[in-house]
Amino acid sequence: MNKFKYIFIGTVFVGLVFATGLVTFPNSLFIIPNSFFANSVSAQTESIAIIRPDCANKSIPSATCYNSLFDWEAGENRDLVASNEIAIAQIEGSWTAPDTTAVTIEGWTTDAAHYIKIYTTEEARHDGKWNEGKYRIIVAAYNGSVNVITDYVKISGLQIENTSTGGGPKAAITYRTSPTGSHHWIDSSIIKSEGYGLYGDDMSGDSRELNAWNNLIYNCFIGIRWKNRDNDILNIHSNTIVDCSSGISLSLYGSNDSLSLKNNLAYNCADGFAFTS
Repeated sequence: MNKFKYIFIGTVFVGLVFATGLVTFPNSLFIIPNSFFANSVSAQTESIAIIRPDCANKSIPSATCYNSLFDWEAGENRDLVASNEIAIAQIEGSWTAPDTTAVTIEGWTTDAAHYIKIYTTEEARHDGKWNEGKYRIIVAAYNGSVNVITDYVKISGLQIENTSTGGGPKAAITYRTSPTGSHHWIDSSIIKSEGYGLYGDDMSGDSRELNAWNNLIYNCFIGIRWKNRDNDILNIHSNTIVDCSSGISLSLYGSNDSLSLKNNLAYNCADGFAFTS
């Protein structure tokens, strides 16, 4: 028999319909600090690269600057353990046009002390609702607009959309080929997609960890989709999922998994929370 450890606290499914469409969520929605899941040890060197449309106005004159997340990944990919670094992608500036190239984060060497952090500064971060003047990556992709394969990647404050109507997961963000023992963080982001919001299916590795908190996910087929293997750890806290066929869908195929779902809201979803084994 499969063995699971569950924590469900304050997880809510609301099946009403807004007469005026999608609700606007205030900044107070994103109230859990980034340190909530901070379980890694700082390395000695933080290597900051900047992503912005106009590199002439970058905030750190000595920093390497890129115009897209794809270009940053291609230009900065390296062994962070050997170089004793934390790689930080600092997204800043005013974004009148979106980032339109899908990115796959893979091939890096990382560990708990030498990780990747991708985040938006206040200047480029949304204000609690989708904002066309802030950083957003919008792609029509078969897999994901953002695909995370490398271990120890932390994402905070992005707007991510996949507009594909064709086949495939067509997810905003995927973790589908992440390796055994991998660790992932995503917080304070706004996610929408014609397919999946956050997608972690079709994976064969065990002992994977997902920490997803304070995200707004809407207009998706499934908001959060994850297939558990053995010894997985899922911390899914304080996410708001709106206007999706299913809010959170978990396939519980593993054993000795630790699942913590707290304070999640599924609003106007046909099936708020679906669990199969």
